[in-house]
Amino acid sequence: IGQSISDLENFQTRFMLAPNRKEVANLIKNKFIGIGYANTYIDSFQTKTNFQIWDTITWQYNVIASIPGIENPNEYFVIGAHYDDIVSNEGEDPMIFAPGADDNASGVAALFEIVRIFSQYNYQPKTTIEFVAFAAEEIGEVAKILKDFSKEVEKFSFSMGMLDNTAYNEDEIKKIADLPSKEVVLGQVLSMINAPATKIALG
Repeated sequence: IGQSISDLENFQTRFMLAPNRKEVANLIKNKFIGIGYANTYIDSFQTKTNFQIWDTITWQYNVIASIPGIENPNEYFVIGAHYDDIVSNEGEDPMIFAPGADDNASGVAALFEIVRIFSQYNYQPKTTIEFVAFAAEEIGEVAKILKDFSKEVEKFSFSMGMLDNTAYNEDEIKKIADLPSKEVVLGQVLSMINAPATKIALG
């Protein structure tokens, strides 16, 4: 676990807009494959990000390994951890330094350990288990990804989820998926504050 954390920290930054993001995803993919999950693949998706000085559309890269279910292969149980990181202290540039040992290299390292143990004991689940290293969590994309995924498979239900150390049930996750990111909300608030008084509707 410690080595996996160090390997991710060594990138110096895992900020979702940093140019090394595909390299990080490939390292995670190769880790899964090395453990024994040859079916691991990178699931690419585009996302629009409006954060601080950046307003851009980028490709992001989830990494997915899976164990097919032996009885109900079209039912999915997802175990995931995000691998991106961010810094919020004034004067710090996430493009340069956002190593994120606790948030969240440790979570990805735990994911590696789970798949290692499952592989060691040749665990065969009844339903398909997908192990997902998520990109772009810090800007709030994970809940949206899960909601989109649920539309693509035959059976999909949320039992619970963890976001920022808080447990959420199925309905709460779906509501979160429809919310704008905190950066968008902050931008809207700042726009209101900076708008002429005549444009602000007081109710």
